[in-house]
Amino acid sequence: MNIIGDKQYLSKRSKRFYNYFFSYMILLLLSLLLLVAVVYVNFIETMIHDAEASNISSLQQIKSMTDIRHHFGKFLIRLAMLMNQTL
Repeated sequence: MNIIGDKQYLSKRSKRFYNYFFSYMILLLLSLLLLVAVVYVNFIETMIHDAEASNISSLQQIKSMTDIRHHFGKFLIRLAMLMNQTL
């Protein structure tokens, strides 16, 4: 082969290489984009679930503390009434 024929062969070969290379890169990027989107959605759903669970737990603790104080207040009123009756 002569030099001109070699250059044409190499240019055809490198064009084919770049066509395949860019095609695979596009497929790889689309796959990664899909994977990132799935992980992102899963992460957001997990964060929302954990935040809701934490808020519910806090509200239950506040409710139980309020109930205890309410019952303790009733107990103190009854105790005071009993002490007044005995005096």
